[in-house]
Amino acid sequence: MNFSREINHLLLPNEVFFLLVEERVAQGELVRINVKGQSMTPFLIGGRDKVELIKPSADSLRKGRIVLAHLGENRYVLHRVVRISNGKVLLKGDGNLYGLEQCEVNQVVAEAIHFIRNKKKYNYKNCTWKLASWLWPDKAFLRRILLFLWRKIYLKHT
Repeated sequence: MNFSREINHLLLPNEVFFLLVEERVAQGELVRINVKGQSMTPFLIGGRDKVELIKPSADSLRKGRIVLAHLGENRYVLHRVVRISNGKVLLKGDGNLYGLEQCEVNQVVAEAIHFIRNKKKYNYKNCTWKLASWLWPDKAFLRRILLFLWRKIYLKHT
């Protein structure tokens, strides 16, 4: 008799969940997680989008890529690489105006290779995705204006 069954949703504390993600990615598995929070708005929306993560390679870690980083204690972030210099990685969420995180290269647990929205999968090499992330401003003033406009339009249509 087979007692196994599929579990669609299992609520785990972040420290347990991300340790499991970290372990599976380190073993070479592709791991899909739900996006939580709004720090990557408008590119990734918490509660709607998913990302597929893999173990980063030395040559894949570069500016513009979205990575999962373990910042110490039980703190993990899924943010975009702003700069890599002297073994340090500077990260920032697309929806953040000022906040930056810094970690060591070895604290980057995974990199996002696919983004899933409305059951459609986008590769990070997708031209539209690349263009949009390349055009997204670094300056807080411009980012504030675009986020304001995006929220007005997005909230109006949801």
